Amino acid sequence: MAEVTEISDPENLESTAQSNGLIAKFKAFAVVGVIVLAQCGAAIFLLPTAEQTAAMAHSHQAVQAASDSGEAPDELPVDPGKPMQEFDLGQFSVSAYQPLSNTTLRIDFHLYGTVEASELAQVSQDLEKHRNRIREDVIVTVRGSNIEDLTDAGLGLIKRRILDKTNRRLGKPYFKSVIFSDFSFLEQ
Repeated sequence: MAEVTEISDPENLESTAQSNGLIAKFKAFAVVGVIVLAQCGAAIFLLPTAEQTAAMAHSHQAVQAASDSGEAPDELPVDPGKPMQEFDLGQFSVSAYQPLSNTTLRIDFHLYGTVEASELAQVSQDLEKHRNRIREDVIVTVRGSNIEDLTDAGLGLIKRRILDKTNRRLGKPYFKSVIFSDFSFLEQ
């Protein structure tokens, strides 16, 4: 059996309680200190570098400027140090029936995409695998556009849709922008 000892000295009891209280406070301060140091260490590793911050700021400014004008950007951010190359996506001739106005639109254009020159071979290889699906995506996008989208001087909404669908189809954002050449449409 355990022996129970009685402390008969009240001063000894009081000093033991004080030392236990100091030890508890010290442990609490130590735990808080370790947590603060761990958070500081994590912040150092998780905060972006100056270059990353500049790139994010540039991208944010482009998005902000576009949203101020009511549009999303129709180009993806591009590293100015990397040369870009135009890639031919083909000639298109699309007929689209407009049931509300009982008219048919004839839309003709040549489509190009801009890619980084270093990715040109990979884009060419991946595009060859998905050429017909990408053509279908472009045709469906143009055919589904309304007359206001087609009369927009920059064709911004159509460009964004084609850029998004093409990059999704390829599985990687190869194309940074799309360019319409020889664009014309005729309403019959």
